[in-house]
Amino acid sequence: MSGSRIDLGGIRIVTLPPSHWRVSGTCRIIWPMRRSRTPSGFAGSLACLLVASAASVASVAGAAMGQSPAAVPVAPSPLLGSPGARSLGDAFYPSLGNGGYDVQQYDLSFDWTPPARPTVPADPASSADLGSVAADVTVRALATQDLSEFSLDLTRANTDIVRASLDDTAVPWSWDAAGRKLVIRPPAPIVEGNAFTLRLVYSARPRPVARTGEDMPLSKPGEDPATTLKVLGRGFLADGSGGFLLAAQPNGAHTLFPANDYPTDKALVTVRLTAPPGMLGVASGALASLTSNADGTTTSVWQSAHPVATHVVGVGVGRYTLLGGTGPDSLPLRFAVPTTDVPLSAPVLARVPAILGWLEQRLGAFPFETFGLLAYAGDPSVAILEAQTLVLMPDRIFDPRVAACDVLGAIAHEASHQWFGDDVSLVGWDEKWLSEGHATFYEWSWRAANGCAAGGIEGLMLDAYRHAQSIRDAGGPPARPRAPAFAYDDTIYGQGALALYALQQEVGPATFATIERTFLERHADGNASTRDFIDVASQISGRDLGGFLGAWLCGAEVPVMPGHPDWLTAARPAEPRPSPSAAESSPAPSAAESANASAVAAEPAPAATGAFDPTC
Repeated sequence: MSGSRIDLGGIRIVTLPPSHWRVSGTCRIIWPMRRSRTPSGFAGSLACLLVASAASVASVAGAAMGQSPAAVPVAPSPLLGSPGARSLGDAFYPSLGNGGYDVQQYDLSFDWTPPARPTVPADPASSADLGSVAADVTVRALATQDLSEFSLDLTRANTDIVRASLDDTAVPWSWDAAGRKLVIRPPAPIVEGNAFTLRLVYSARPRPVARTGEDMPLSKPGEDPATTLKVLGRGFLADGSGGFLLAAQPNGAHTLFPANDYPTDKALVTVRLTAPPGMLGVASGALASLTSNADGTTTSVWQSAHPVATHVVGVGVGRYTLLGGTGPDSLPLRFAVPTTDVPLSAPVLARVPAILGWLEQRLGAFPFETFGLLAYAGDPSVAILEAQTLVLMPDRIFDPRVAACDVLGAIAHEASHQWFGDDVSLVGWDEKWLSEGHATFYEWSWRAANGCAAGGIEGLMLDAYRHAQSIRDAGGPPARPRAPAFAYDDTIYGQGALALYALQQEVGPATFATIERTFLERHADGNASTRDFIDVASQISGRDLGGFLGAWLCGAEVPVMPGHPDWLTAARPAEPRPSPSAAESSPAPSAAESANASAVAAEPAPAATGAFDPTC
């Protein structure tokens, strides 16, 4: 479409096809998108345009293009836009995340150069040679406001930027004072709703960050911080055997690539890994191509078919052999196994399809295009993480001296996360119980169903219940942990599983199963909160479960377990107390649906136990 010219009292506006528009200012000046400055035809006219109404300019421009005035909506905006937020205000990780845009896709290209002498130093933050990646990363995003500048999470300490470009034009960059935000200022504001592409070429070295957040102490009094960081650090890690691993959860993705490193900004991801001779790169997603290069290196490309949160992007390069398999409903499986471990791996890998099938019977079809394990060698041997489609586990899982129930239970736990945590991601890190509580519940259920729990599921839950009050007193209730450190213990794992078991006991197994599936279906490829879960549970059960789940998830005291009024927990009175569900006005489930709940519903109606937060 050719441009049109409009006269507004002697001020000329040149209109262009919408694909070439870049709009800014209260009166929405229009100029070609790839221009870095106002066209010369506008010289001396800005003052006049500023006093013109936005609506009148849009109406005339729209009319000149054959549109009705209403077809060009215009909202007031400062002439130069405004900076995107440099935080999304997370309760536990306040420095994470950025505002003003929504990432649509990451294209990540990493060329790994191993260290001359593979090692993991005593201090992971040292300057020792741990290897490095030559990185070429493209981030495609949509502006959610008129952006005068925007930021991405990236660690300055281990990153050397070569160049940056915005929509194929070189652009300057800067760092925030803490060295955790890469700041980009476009030559002209990016208009709300417009797409933009940032490309960054850089090199990076392995350097972990504390999983409790860069501003939070990781070690306890008397512990060596360097030793603790080596064991519990997250991010871009040297594995000690010449390769590397990205153990991103919760806050480590931005140690390897620039990102909006927060669970609510999910995007498609393509990872291209070039590994040195004898090594192979593996990542989240399905294998799209595998190329042997003339110099002896190998390039593998991995593509996701579903949106991925940055903290569940899994990447590794090492001396791996890629093994295949088939899961339920012909689901492709792939396992990256250290070549020396291949002879030991079959007994473990052969059990994975059955674990997935067991989970599918309870949760519905597997949510992604593939599944597998990255069993990494060397050190660190600490990270067992649910990267999307690719569970990260140390290769000691193949050691026949390690109890099979522990290994397979851990796989069941991490596989459960493909539904809870990966497909349905969190809205904030203080609600991590939704992910870990569910994974623990299904891990324990799998153990009970497969001969790995002598007392069955009831025995596992009773043992957890006995310690629940002391755990809650120390770390808080599962949906209200007191600090990031408590997001890695039974404050959310065991207590979260107990809350789900209590719900199952209260509404009955059939209704509970429907709640779980409905929650997953409703929030697939997205995010959900504790409130979302309570809403689904209330809708499916036909009763208001806000008080019941609020007490279990947010109350100061551990409620009585439905169907088990004789269960006791530390720091609790010896006499049994009624369940908080009896205080609710809605009817109890039928005896056919829940025989256990019927006995509790007959108790006198007290107030709900615990300090219930109605927003829980």
